[in-house]
Amino acid sequence: MTSVVRRRAEARWLPSRFNFALFRLFALIRLRVAKREERQVMFVIDRHQSAAETYLVATWLLATVSCFFAAPLAERFSTLVAAMIAVPLGSAALHVLFCSVGLFVTPAVRKLTRMPERWTLRFDSAVVMLGIFVSALYFAIQPSWVRIAAWQFLLLFALNAIVAIAFLPFRPFLARLEVELGGEPFGG
Repeated sequence: MTSVVRRRAEARWLPSRFNFALFRLFALIRLRVAKREERQVMFVIDRHQSAAETYLVATWLLATVSCFFAAPLAERFSTLVAAMIAVPLGSAALHVLFCSVGLFVTPAVRKLTRMPERWTLRFDSAVVMLGIFVSALYFAIQPSWVRIAAWQFLLLFALNAIVAIAFLPFRPFLARLEVELGGEPFGG
């Protein structure tokens, strides 16, 4: 069931409104220093409510994948031309990856394992990130500048995983925090 918080502007920083652990950590720190602010607002408590997080992660993934395409292209073309070609290639590669996972991989896995439909989005996301992770592992050992892009991806991936694991014991605290801010079932 979806919950909402009404008339509490600081609720925009509830960690449960963010998808990635690093953003949840930032939101928790920001919420702890936020002053109580009553305004005519209503926030849905859903992990896909942060446009800034979504666009920042999407841009980061596109930049990383574009670097993976630019590195081999830079051996044949100038760096500028390689970058101009790599961005549309990176975008197309991500779209092909998203679509192939959603259209072929996930339905096959759901059929074989009877995975509940509510897990589909998380499974799709995990498979896509795994694909980029494997690519980053490959490019991390290459003797060119692209290993910097690969290592930054691997570092942020690992850091996010560490923060996610560290957050596990705090789940009850975060649930109480939502209730303290007045979280109520949607429509209530």
